[in-house]
Amino acid sequence: MKGENLVFYGWWLLADEAVCYMALDFLCDVTGTPKGGRHMLWWLLVNGLMIGAAVFWELPGMFLADLLLLIFFAKGVLHIKWDRFAAPAAILFTCYTFLEGFSGIAMSWIACNVTLRVRGVALQMLVSCLLDGLFFGGLWFIRRKYGFTLQKPVSSYLYILLLPGTFIILAIRYGLRLDSPYFEAHLSGFGITMRSYVCFMMLGAVCLFFLMIEIFCRIIAITEHEQSLMLLGSQAEGQRIYIEEAKRRQEQYSSFCHDVRNHLLVLSGLIGEKHYEKAREYALSLHAGCQSLSAAVSTGNEVLDVLLEEKLAYARHNQIEAACSVKLPDTWFVEDMDLCVIFANLMDNAVLACQKSGAKNPFLSISAKCRSRFLVVEALNSSPAQESITMGTGLRNVKSIAEKYQGTVEIQAGEVFRISVLLCMKERAGA
Repeated sequence: MKGENLVFYGWWLLADEAVCYMALDFLCDVTGTPKGGRHMLWWLLVNGLMIGAAVFWELPGMFLADLLLLIFFAKGVLHIKWDRFAAPAAILFTCYTFLEGFSGIAMSWIACNVTLRVRGVALQMLVSCLLDGLFFGGLWFIRRKYGFTLQKPVSSYLYILLLPGTFIILAIRYGLRLDSPYFEAHLSGFGITMRSYVCFMMLGAVCLFFLMIEIFCRIIAITEHEQSLMLLGSQAEGQRIYIEEAKRRQEQYSSFCHDVRNHLLVLSGLIGEKHYEKAREYALSLHAGCQSLSAAVSTGNEVLDVLLEEKLAYARHNQIEAACSVKLPDTWFVEDMDLCVIFANLMDNAVLACQKSGAKNPFLSISAKCRSRFLVVEALNSSPAQESITMGTGLRNVKSIAEKYQGTVEIQAGEVFRISVLLCMKERAGA
């Protein structure tokens, strides 16, 4: 009998360690946190010691200890932010409570109805294996269907949607006395009808739980979609302003060119009459007028000139060293709106990354050059990427524009962050 107990407790330890591994793997994957082998090893070691202590001293109710350990490990070791941690943690502990609830019902029934020790232990191990498989399958399904949405930071007002999960946890744990030292005696008093009723209620709770996740993720997706629409609207308005400013400058330039012959006649007359001082003053006023027409950035596209002037000025205003080397060929054509989408998003992301990095000497650069029939736009900033890179609305828009021109977007993260956009350029009509 002692050998049977050792086998059972060994299996229990192995099964619980498997559950712990699945839980941390799910948490890291859903939150986009890199999981190193060392972190996983420490996690399994600490959990193994806790499980061993619970078995040796027959400690009931380790749920609170498990909860505190996960919070400490997520915040202190993995450095996961609260807005990324809350929803996956609620999912994990709700699934874990389902696992404990069904396991408690099944194990107590086996203990009461299976008299042979060997057969009882084998049956308990089989049930444990089946329930762990369902636990793993549930986490895999959630990760596959909702993983991308759950990686989004959750607004504080959405935390209220986690309350049904909390209610499910409390109802099951209190109803089955899972954290009480008398839970075995409590469950052994259940008849077959009561056990069936409890299992039916927990299956209903499982359905409610997955419905809650579906609603939760849909609200997050709708919120993100609305934010994307607002961002696109503001970008479109900004690009309209850039285009209007470029048209205004072009009109001023055309007006100046139209009047330049008259200006030269005036200068010639002043010099011919030897009014050199007046001629000098008139030339200086012409020079000032030319300065107002010249652009600080000259890319070959008036709209892009206006946009880059504003973005570079904003970067330098925020003490970010900014360099620009953009020259577009005259014989190839990219729509003004598309250029604005690409360069505005690359510059905005670079400035934001430099501000968040906290570097002493932040810098960014934007460049564009031709290679054969391709235009290569490259943005670089001094912010090293510490977390996995996910495309937000801006970068997705850049990728969409690149695909429109049969191009690609490539991201490289190391000591500096680099993003390259490759466009297959169209030949300008009449070129």
